[in-house]
Amino acid sequence: MILFFVRRYNDIDHTTPVVYRMFKDGYKDIAVLALNPEMEIDKDFRLKFLRDECNVVVDHVHQFFLPTVIHRFFAKLVCSFGDTNSSYTDLIMNSIKKIFKMSLGRYHSTFLNKFVFSCIFGQKWACNMMKQKKVTLLVFDWHKVRRANVSSLVEAGKELNIPILAIPHGVELSAAEIWTTAMAKTGKIYDFGDRGKDYDKIIIQHEPYKRLVVRGGVLPEKIRVLGVARFCSEWESILFNIIPPAEDYRKVCRGDKLRVVFMDHSSKYLLNVDETLNTVERLKKLDFVDLVIKPSTSSEKTISSMKLYEM
Repeated sequence: MILFFVRRYNDIDHTTPVVYRMFKDGYKDIAVLALNPEMEIDKDFRLKFLRDECNVVVDHVHQFFLPTVIHRFFAKLVCSFGDTNSSYTDLIMNSIKKIFKMSLGRYHSTFLNKFVFSCIFGQKWACNMMKQKKVTLLVFDWHKVRRANVSSLVEAGKELNIPILAIPHGVELSAAEIWTTAMAKTGKIYDFGDRGKDYDKIIIQHEPYKRLVVRGGVLPEKIRVLGVARFCSEWESILFNIIPPAEDYRKVCRGDKLRVVFMDHSSKYLLNVDETLNTVERLKKLDFVDLVIKPSTSSEKTISSMKLYEM
């Protein structure tokens, strides 16, 4: 079995076409597993396409393998299962989960990482899961392995000599070698060697980025330049036919306006916050423009300025 892991919704966007093509090329035993227990996978139209049209298993990683009652309990406790599930047990667990999260407050994420992801769903659990599922390949979006829910999987893969592949979760368009405030302060480029040390192979988007990644410490033989599957014509012809209508947006949108989507990100990426706010304010005042502001998919707080929510 081949396991693909997604952390955020943009990972789904870039992973889905790869999984679709593998299915089309004859690979049958594939699963896409959400690392974020709060990701609402049942509501995502791209994952629904993989599940319904490609016979791909879609699940939260912590619900994928439940060898004991303890695992089943904690999987129910931490994973989102959507509002449409009318199971009496799930309704009770949903109430317990809300109370549990409120009672822990700011210690909730610490509890998940230090206990649930490290002990209950730790490396031993991951090894047993991979053995039982007969896993032959692990595929992650390329990021630095830090969190316990990812490191347990990576370490288990290493222990069992399962190849670990990294694929892009976006399109690298920056031409600058220094692109964050932290790098600007030190004058040093990003440590790609540390970010890439846990992967056997890394797929990246284009040759200029490969040169930067190599300068940052990754061995050239570890890298394959294959572009971005999300924007290939074959996948886009499918994607544009499965995107559901945005009914809430249609209710407030005038059809004669120019639709503009501003895709914002954190100010740590050397964004000029004042210019960003000024530009958005000017766009908002144009009568012929219908403006939508979209924060980063990582978090509603990953935005250049919280003032954008007031606009």
